[in-house]
Amino acid sequence: MASVQGYLARQVIHRMFANVDFKSPVEIQRQQAAQSWKNYTVPKGVQITPIHIGSIAAEWVRPVHATQKCAILYLHGGGFYMGLYNSHRQMVTRIAQNVNVPILMIDYRLAPEHPFPAALEDTITAYHYLLDQGYAPHQIMIMGDSAGGNLTLSALLKLKDQGDPLPAAAAALSGVFELSGNLDGWLPLARLDPILRGSLLEFIHESYIGDHDPLSPLISPLYGDLRGLPPLLLHAGTHEVLLYDAQELARRADAAGVNVQLEIWKGMWHVFQICVGYVPEATRAIHKIGMFARQHLGHA
Repeated sequence: MASVQGYLARQVIHRMFANVDFKSPVEIQRQQAAQSWKNYTVPKGVQITPIHIGSIAAEWVRPVHATQKCAILYLHGGGFYMGLYNSHRQMVTRIAQNVNVPILMIDYRLAPEHPFPAALEDTITAYHYLLDQGYAPHQIMIMGDSAGGNLTLSALLKLKDQGDPLPAAAAALSGVFELSGNLDGWLPLARLDPILRGSLLEFIHESYIGDHDPLSPLISPLYGDLRGLPPLLLHAGTHEVLLYDAQELARRADAAGVNVQLEIWKGMWHVFQICVGYVPEATRAIHKIGMFARQHLGHA
């Protein structure tokens, strides 16, 4: 059962998203998202430094006393069409403080202006940038939430296909791993999820996938060859439609011999970790992410 704070936060989020029209112009939706988190301030002891990786906007989140030996590449969620906003800065800042390593966040190209494979290409470019900066593969972790969780797994599959060295570990928070619509495990949870709805999933299909095959492992990584992937951490809540995505990916990864850790959070919703500092489950989840990262990046 969720904490009192978790229950109240879920009610607030439900009201926030109840009237969102996912068919409205994307620019309006992006403006509304930016406005909702405009009052975020960077906590003391953390620096956010904007950079560009070629044409890709990005930023480093660095705790003042962070180790420089390791780095995390973070891929934000937002249905492949929402950008990097303060909502993710808040969560990623807390992850960086917990792990005590710098985190590179990229504002990858967005659909529908830039459909698949643009976001995945930007992810691969950012990973190569970290290698060029002197980080060894075993010093890098890739992680993301929602659509960023999809990009995390798709990037691992793409890197493996290209023969590139894989990172030390990866994590996906409420990742969407199946975009063909073939899985129906989410249907009973649709009434519980305060954020994801059928209209949003339909919009993602139209804006991101386009004419590409939704069964492609680089779009739906659930169908990829998972053998040889690094250790994975998967988070999902019992009140989100993507719970089945996480469970099925964990099952297939385990069958492929991958070291996979699935954590299911009772009463939690899609990317509940954004409520870190307010909801106890979110704070504990960030702590669990930190433990996993420190273990596999080897600097605990």
